[in-house]
Amino acid sequence: MKVKFHLDKKRNPQSNDGMKVGYGLAKRGGYRIRWFLILALILSPLVVAAYYFYRSNVLIIAPAILTSKPVIISSHEEGVVQKIMVKVGSSILDSQTILTISSRKLDAQISFIKDELNSLSAEPSRVEILYLNAIEESKDSLAKVKDIQSRYKAFRDKGQISELDYASITGMVNGQNKQVNDQYIDFDEAKSRIAEREQAGPIMQQRRALQKELVLLEVNRSQMTIEAPFDGRLLELNVVEGQRVRIGDQLALLADNKPPRIVAFLEPKYLDFAKAGAKVMVVLPDSKKFTGTVSQEVELVSKLPVQLVSPFEGQPAYLQVLIDLDKAPDPNYWIEGLTVDVHF
Repeated sequence: MKVKFHLDKKRNPQSNDGMKVGYGLAKRGGYRIRWFLILALILSPLVVAAYYFYRSNVLIIAPAILTSKPVIISSHEEGVVQKIMVKVGSSILDSQTILTISSRKLDAQISFIKDELNSLSAEPSRVEILYLNAIEESKDSLAKVKDIQSRYKAFRDKGQISELDYASITGMVNGQNKQVNDQYIDFDEAKSRIAEREQAGPIMQQRRALQKELVLLEVNRSQMTIEAPFDGRLLELNVVEGQRVRIGDQLALLADNKPPRIVAFLEPKYLDFAKAGAKVMVVLPDSKKFTGTVSQEVELVSKLPVQLVSPFEGQPAYLQVLIDLDKAPDPNYWIEGLTVDVHF
């Protein structure tokens, strides 16, 4: 036989020997809340673990970056940044000047070579001067003989001299005229010989070497005016006016005006989900979502970019998946290197 005892305290816990006790419910409620908190604290790691298990094993989410494939513009010569023409974030046109660089060393070299070329400029040689002087003397003699001939002709017309004397002076004129013509021919032949010698001579070789060096220096100086290779946006400027730069220093970062693409880094075990044409969901940091399409088959395995690597995490190989957004986001979201999530 089972005997049950029903105590008065159990039936009426708020009464003691006929007196009302008001702390019973409050005390029981406090204990209940405390036990709920303890239970939540115990279960919270399990809930967090279950969430990450679901996210990593059920959902296929790949870290990604938004990029316009920017072009790095570097310095081709040493110098000092003279003037910056555009501001970061502004739109620029093809061949528009971004900045200029000056170099005193390069300017001095160009000036020196020009002076050397001027000193080697073509001037009449000594041989040419001798030929020209001889021709001038022969022409003077010819003029004098012709003057004598004209006077002899007047004397002959008056019958004061004989035909023999006039014929003699006429022969002298013809001889002197032939001498002038022969000297011109000799002078032309001499100039031909001099030109041939100059074409293969040391002075001409030196002139050509200086001209070649001058052309190269002029090209180098033209490259110190940094121009945009295409229409685009200036994402980054790494120099200031007055800063000295060296060959290879990065000057600016330029992106074109095409909508950005998404580069996602997917674990190799999900290769089947990265086929060309597969639809994905791109989630921006502010939770805005855009649909996208895998643009091509995976052709590259690479490491995670620095901005996607967690602390103390290694760099395993990931599939690099290129994604085109079905609808381009607002230009305000065209931020190079913006981290996003891609849901496959």
